[in-house]
Parts: sequence; C-alpha cells; structure tokens
Amino acid sequence: MLNAVILQGRVTADLELKAHGECEYVRFSIANEQGYGDKKTVGFYQAIAFNATANRLIKAKVQKGSHIYIQGRLQQQIYEKEGQKRSSIQIILSDWGYLSSGKKADAEASGTPQTAPAPVAAPSAPPTLDDELQSLLDTMPDGVIDDDLPF
Repeated sequence: MLNAVILQGRVTADLELKAHGECEYVRFSIANEQGYGDKKTVGFYQAIAFNATANRLIKAKVQKGSHIYIQGRLQQQIYEKEGQKRSSIQIILSDWGYLSSGKKADAEASGTPQTAPAPVAAPSAPPTLDDELQSLLDTMPDGVIDDDLPF
C-alpha cells in the first residue's frame, strides 16, 4: 500500500544528532502554514531521520527557522499514558532539501547564497525498523514544546 508524504515548512528547534546503539537519529518538528490572510493556520508535525539522512541534516546545518521540505512515510505509534491509550503520528524521513522564499533569513539559515541553493544528495533508502529501533521510538516523548516554536 502507498504510504508517502511530502511537506514543507520551518524547523521549530535546532537539531541534535542522537544515537541508540549503532543507530543515529535526529527528531524534530516542522511548522507548516496553510491558508492565507485571516484564515492562515499552522500545523506542527513530528519528523525523525535516521543514519545517513540524519547526518545530512546535521552537516547542512539545518536549524531553528530553516525553510525545508521533507519527504517520507507516516508511522503511527500507539502507547499508554496515565492508563489511557494514545497514539501519535510521525514522519520517517527518506529525503529532504532546503527551500528558498527569497528572504535573506533563508540564505543565512542555510549558509548558502540565495542564488545557489544547497545541493541535495540522492534520497537514502527508508530505514527498516528492527525491535531495538522500535523500542527507541516507543520511549520518545510526544508533542511540541513552546520553546521550539519559530515565532
């Protein structure tokens, strides 16, 4: 079955490369604006990148406020909190890239001139989730922290 998502927005916090066993990962939120004028809304989406994709994000200095697109698949986590069953959905990244809105802030955030967007390497294969990695995902907290918001 098809499970694919492409989303653009701004990263809500500086990224930090973490490791669980031999698996490296970066977990972050992306703020996606929808609508226009008075009808504008913002959705916040959780994303996680593994190994080569995570390292590309770090090496490219993606940070809070960076305007990027992400591509990947959705994964639902079901867990219990205070005796209640809950679920959350996150995006497992397979590719990403910088976007430019023509603003000076985007060029500064990406570390590249506005006229030369950062090159995007070929997409890495989506990771396979083994038991160790699934246990990592199960222990990660949910939600967006107010300090992570770019505005």
